[in-house]
Amino acid sequence: MCCAVVTRDLIYPRQKQAHPTIHAVSASGVPLLLRQRPQPAPTLGGGPGGAGQQYAQPRQLPDSPEEPKVRGSNFSVLPPIKDSGRKKDQDFSLSELDAISLKNEVVKKVKELPERGLQGLLVNLRAQDRDRDGILSSDIVKGTLKRFQLHFSDDGMKNLCKKFGQAGDHVAMVRYEEMVSYLTKCRMEALKPPPPLPNQK
Repeated sequence: MCCAVVTRDLIYPRQKQAHPTIHAVSASGVPLLLRQRPQPAPTLGGGPGGAGQQYAQPRQLPDSPEEPKVRGSNFSVLPPIKDSGRKKDQDFSLSELDAISLKNEVVKKVKELPERGLQGLLVNLRAQDRDRDGILSSDIVKGTLKRFQLHFSDDGMKNLCKKFGQAGDHVAMVRYEEMVSYLTKCRMEALKPPPPLPNQK
């Protein structure tokens, strides 16, 4: 049987390194000497055993929190420089003051309009509605109102179309069915007799 004893012999002090020497005995009793070749550390001089100063491997610093992580997917998404044709959300709600001003103007206009006038207005708008979805462009609605002698002020016409407005693919749309119902309701309120005075029975 062959046994082995591992010892370490120090070599040159400047390298601060030891290599193992293996003393082995063969089966016939002849001692064997096996010496493992040392692996010298890298030096500034270049080759093994050359003169030079040894340097440790530089330690990699962690990523700074201010710098973007290149290997990851946590890049900040910047906003586009310009709008790429996306439709913006439109606000069709009226302020309280605009709503009151619009109603007062509508009541004055529809009070002088006969009942058949509003019915004819609705029939005419429905005839122009090819899709039969209850909406038309604001230009069509404005032109039809003028043909039926409903001449509102610029702010009144704008607020009326905005009150029943709806976003379209290319132009602003108006829900004319609801608009005519609003005009009819305002007309009924205008024709309603005023309430009696408190001192009258």
